[in-house]
Amino acid sequence: MMHTTNGSVSKLGWKFALDITCILLALPIWLPLMILLVLVTRLASPGPIFYRQKRVGLGGKHVSIWKVRTMQLSAETQTHEH
Repeated sequence: MMHTTNGSVSKLGWKFALDITCILLALPIWLPLMILLVLVTRLASPGPIFYRQKRVGLGGKHVSIWKVRTMQLSAETQTHEH
């Protein structure tokens, strides 16, 4: 359950079930592609394959997400940060 700002409670069980169903149906397609991406990243440059990034989620809550690294480790990021 999720409490909204006006105090009402909405049940999101159907959305959770839909999310899980879509993930399971797409898994046979995306898993081989993700394995290939991981292998190419590992062979193309040294360093970790995944990196953790902090984001602001629902209600201002900070969450950590894991992403596949697609840039070189020492890449310049100042232009993207501004």
